[in-house]
Amino acid sequence: MTVFDYPPSIEIRQATTPYFIAPPIDTTRYHNIMGHFATGVAVITTSHRGKPIGFTAHSFCSISAEPALISFCAKDTATIWPLIEAAGTFCVNILSEKQKNMSEVFSRQGGVRFQTTEYSQATSGAPILPGGLAWIECNTVAFYPAGDQLIVLGRVHSMEMQSTGKPLVAYRGTYGTFEEQ
Repeated sequence: MTVFDYPPSIEIRQATTPYFIAPPIDTTRYHNIMGHFATGVAVITTSHRGKPIGFTAHSFCSISAEPALISFCAKDTATIWPLIEAAGTFCVNILSEKQKNMSEVFSRQGGVRFQTTEYSQATSGAPILPGGLAWIECNTVAFYPAGDQLIVLGRVHSMEMQSTGKPLVAYRGTYGTFEEQ
């Protein structure tokens, strides 16, 4: 396990130039077009009052190497947000091509996520799911409202590669795998 130290604060700046005000768009068409961008699949986990919680995210990305920062997004109406905020930490579990079922389990509203899933725990208590490609444990730095989503910024404090397999990929509302060319 690799552990990192960081400066105590990160400066947040807002854009100062005006932006173009676009007319409303067709949200169905927007979702269809955005579905053409293939992305990896991760399950975000945390522990709140000793109970494991988690959900599938397709909007996870690396933000910075110095300091090591990541982000993910999900619907702002998700009941998990207050729990992640209260925990102050989370773990990104990057799924392998063999974990489509796990992604589906963690995508369902309600459901039996941890009743049917084995896991170990990161130092924060956040669940680490077995069989993934890697996990990344973070402290929560900030939440940003963005339309119907919340953007979570996390500072990496430990991480581990679990496998050298291939990633689970989401594309146009379905799952696939990565094939090297």
